[in-house]
Amino acid sequence: MSIYRYLLHIAYIGKPFRGAQRQVKGTFPRADDPLTVQGRLEMALKRLKPSNEPIVNMSSRTDSGVHAINGTCHVDLLRKNETVYEPRSITLCLNRYFKKQEVPIRIIKTHIVPQTFHSRHNAISRTYLYRMVIAKADSMNVAPNLHYIPIEEWDRCLFFCTNTFDLDRMKEAAKLLEGYHDFRTFMGKNSGSDEKCTRKVMDYIKVKTVDKTGYSNVYSWPSFIHNDVDDYLFVDVYLKSKSFLYRQNSLDLTI
Repeated sequence: MSIYRYLLHIAYIGKPFRGAQRQVKGTFPRADDPLTVQGRLEMALKRLKPSNEPIVNMSSRTDSGVHAINGTCHVDLLRKNETVYEPRSITLCLNRYFKKQEVPIRIIKTHIVPQTFHSRHNAISRTYLYRMVIAKADSMNVAPNLHYIPIEEWDRCLFFCTNTFDLDRMKEAAKLLEGYHDFRTFMGKNSGSDEKCTRKVMDYIKVKTVDKTGYSNVYSWPSFIHNDVDDYLFVDVYLKSKSFLYRQNSLDLTI
């Protein structure tokens, strides 16, 4: 019997999902779980008609509403004729299914990996991204153009108004969180939090300003919407660690 393990690089918009990890419990054959990323991946893999039950192992258990630029997962598949599934065929088949079902998940690439590989245990780091657009004004009335944010950034960035934002102080504060610390106060409420290890090593926190042209193209922010780019500050915040706590971060990129 020839069973193969496949590593999938995946991207998704997390808003319609309750999270990445499967939530519908049960014995084999397992019921479909269309409201989680793992559940949707398993539903798509059934389209390949494997002889075994496809069980997806996620590298990161992102929370509800969290997006992924490049996450990973692995799955074992046994083909009925015991031949290998071509990785490219898996990518195309799953993406075709997601497109037809209007599910915001995409397979970036598929690889065959050894049976000893585990997408979660072998992950060396996880990087999260916060994106902010800051209008340099006291209120929305002074900065009405904030109502015309690009559609591709809608509900995916933090937008707010202030004329007292201090980027240098934010960078200084971020440095204080690097290294080994107890991040208990930064996590969401969890019934098991008292028993969990809340001490983590934060490899780095990088705060970067982004040029408007690098954030959106000229068609997204046309000149007739606003005349002065200095009215807005575009900031990306990157956090890298081997692992994070429950509801500690917002967007997943695992390598």
